[in-house]
Amino acid sequence: MNDMAGPGGQSSDEPAGAAAVWLAERIEAPLLLLRDGRVAWANAAAAGLLAADSPAALAGRAWDGLLADGGTDGAGGIPRRARLRRESGESFAAEIEAQPLPLSGGAGWAVLLRDPDAAAAARRQTLHTARLAIIGETVAALVHDLVQPLNVIRLGAEAAVLLADRGACEPAAARQQFEQIAGQCTLAAALIATLGRICRYEEAAPAPFDAVAAARETALLLRGHLLGHGIDLDLSGLDEGDRPALVVGRRSEFEQMVLALLLDADHVLGRRRSGRAHLRLRARRDDTQLWLEMQDDRPAGGAAEGHATRAAAATVAQALGGALCGQTAADGGRVTVRLPLAAVDPAAGCAGATLLLVGDLAGRLAGDLAGWGARVGCAAPAEGWARFAADPADVVLLDAAPGAEAEAAALVARLRDFDPLLPIVLLLAPGAVPPPALATLADERCLLWSWPVPPAALREAVATFLLPPPGEPGAEE
Repeated sequence: MNDMAGPGGQSSDEPAGAAAVWLAERIEAPLLLLRDGRVAWANAAAAGLLAADSPAALAGRAWDGLLADGGTDGAGGIPRRARLRRESGESFAAEIEAQPLPLSGGAGWAVLLRDPDAAAAARRQTLHTARLAIIGETVAALVHDLVQPLNVIRLGAEAAVLLADRGACEPAAARQQFEQIAGQCTLAAALIATLGRICRYEEAAPAPFDAVAAARETALLLRGHLLGHGIDLDLSGLDEGDRPALVVGRRSEFEQMVLALLLDADHVLGRRRSGRAHLRLRARRDDTQLWLEMQDDRPAGGAAEGHATRAAAATVAQALGGALCGQTAADGGRVTVRLPLAAVDPAAGCAGATLLLVGDLAGRLAGDLAGWGARVGCAAPAEGWARFAADPADVVLLDAAPGAEAEAAALVARLRDFDPLLPIVLLLAPGAVPPPALATLADERCLLWSWPVPPAALREAVATFLLPPPGEPGAEE
């Protein structure tokens, strides 16, 4: 008897060939070698997947005894998909790949096993770890931007107290101090709200968002930090135009990817002894894909990448269905992220949908929206909830006019209680900056859009909103 057993597996009484075992020991995926319908060899990964005490416990087991059902037909009687039975008695859905393999004593099969649920869980954990790393780096980078307005608030309050103690607190001086404090409070609140939105972990289904607009808003968050490190950030290449670059995914993940790339550039460019570094972000696209490019002027011979944030960004890009690649040349480095654009048929997507327009700005779009074959209703802000409750809409467009932010936020909160995934578009007045009360509400299902709104862009966004989320019945593969 010439039994052979490698350190990662175990043979049966009639062993597998030495070459086959040598190859099998170097495969990390769960692997079985079968001969005459029985397990001739198993590696440690297969033992772990099947909850066996050791690879030796699987040796000699009949293949049919591992099947909880017959599965789909495959080569050599080995199914491509089937439910396998663990030693504990639990069954699980497995994907199986089998290839003929000559073994000592006759023909056999090499069988690779895969648990899709476990693989998906591992990908989610990898993504979660990457996002936590990015969030940690971002918070550390923005500490100064957050502490600075708090220092101004503290100094302003101390000055006001000092003037009051001296009895020299004139109304004009007091007003100036309080206006400065109020302004810094607004800045700090907006920064905290943005961080809260980007850092939150979301279980919501992926939804369409304008990736170019999101890249611009996210980059602005770190512009001050980069300037403080001697890096000039050029965003002129992010020309949003009239047509949004709609990507289906979780916007917060995309924002974290952009932050990771900027932080990676910060590490790579370092602190120059003289002069300033330059970093340029631009976007280009065709009908099906978007390319987001970041170009820097790192010195010749500089590092290809400066920090683990590059790897974290690549993980997030893959989760969004895209890919990240980088290259270094004599004139600097370049990182390119490729993402698929949402496939939208606006004419078909909006037909038969119910849209509710709340407020004057939204009401101006009634003519355009009705022309898409959608059923359109209008309501005053005070009547928005009553109108929606009587006739729920598929998409709600709502004014967010200055002075009415609290009313708009309250309506959004009631709509969210009714349906957490209801698509909402908040229309901002021309040149208006989103107040903190509304900025905290923005997410993948609640868009902030500045007036004027290009009808074609809005039509495409609404049509994409109405697409079923990926993986649901009716969604395109």
